Amino acid sequence: MLNFIMNKILFLLFFPLILFSFELDKKLKVIVPKDWKPYYYINKNNEIDGYSIELFDLIAKKAKINYEYIVVDNWIEGLSLIKEGKADIIPNIGISKKRAEYLVFSQPTDTFSLKLFKRNSSFDIKTNKDIENKKIGLVSLNICEKYITKDMSSNIQKYKNFSLLINALLSGEVDIICAPDVLINLKLKELNITNKVVSFGVTLYEIKRGIAISINQFQLLPLFDEAITELKINGEYKRVYSKWFSLDENIEFTHDELIFISFLVVISFLLIIFYIFYFFNKKRWLLTQEDLEKEILEKTKELQKLSITDKLTGLYNRSKLDEVILNRIEVSKRTNHKFYVVMIDIDFFKKVNDEHGHLIGDAVLIEFTNIIKNNIRKLILLEDGEVKSF
Repeated sequence: MLNFIMNKILFLLFFPLILFSFELDKKLKVIVPKDWKPYYYINKNNEIDGYSIELFDLIAKKAKINYEYIVVDNWIEGLSLIKEGKADIIPNIGISKKRAEYLVFSQPTDTFSLKLFKRNSSFDIKTNKDIENKKIGLVSLNICEKYITKDMSSNIQKYKNFSLLINALLSGEVDIICAPDVLINLKLKELNITNKVVSFGVTLYEIKRGIAISINQFQLLPLFDEAITELKINGEYKRVYSKWFSLDENIEFTHDELIFISFLVVISFLLIIFYIFYFFNKKRWLLTQEDLEKEILEKTKELQKLSITDKLTGLYNRSKLDEVILNRIEVSKRTNHKFYVVMIDIDFFKKVNDEHGHLIGDAVLIEFTNIIKNNIRKLILLEDGEVKSF
């Protein structure tokens, strides 16, 4: 009788996956812009490299998908392939409402700032207000198109890539360029011209970025989200991010800014000397404080994981279940596809507790959970509701 019930349960769990098995088994095509360092680029060994590639390889491994990279010259070509159904995934791209018309996005994997840049010799440009009637350059299909409008300047020039954009600024073809700060600063450093181009004004916008999936492959979304969450919990995400976004970027300052910074350096030096003497006899206390902070950080990570999982079974709890269902409902509305929720109930569980005690009852729950886990594919999100005895 028990075997019959288990077979029925496993059938109900596997049935929704049959609908998606064809899509999950095919080789997915993943878009890679060839010159978008540090996110994407071709390294000296003629291999695809970058932050997005290293992170996506880890995510894809956990999601157990079959894929191949397609190198494109620019975003125009890459997004066209997605729209035409010739590609399925972009490992990292800005999340926007416009792109959501034909893409679904994972949870954010990073954020960058949109900033304005000028020639270091353009002393008449100091703040965002000074861009009126100036010639502004940006890259086609870059998120800057949303924030640099004709109301700000009637002379907007668009270019295919950031190299052409920087050349236009240096040649005087444009007066100002709009671009992600990470990309431009790295490109300037590679070209050894960090002293010729500087940023100015306030940040235009903070852009969240994530994995973009063709709406035709929306069923991959929970696989990627689960993999990203796992990488954030186990520390792999932080390791990859720190590797590619270190703090050793060159930052150029104006003459007035350098004078002010020099003054701050002198004051800071004097304060450091004061603090060294003040805390010299408290070294042991400082070390103890450092150990406590590390312990608090570790406990915080544990609590974050416990807040979405059941302590006994390790399954996602009701709070996480609500989040997942709301997310799947939104995707279902946009894609007009169904999704399935299978609920499992263990009969006569109270009798097990009454006759054998709660320790045996807990062991039954753990073993029952392991049986289900070992017999489902990763697309299924296994949740643990509130356990009651009747």
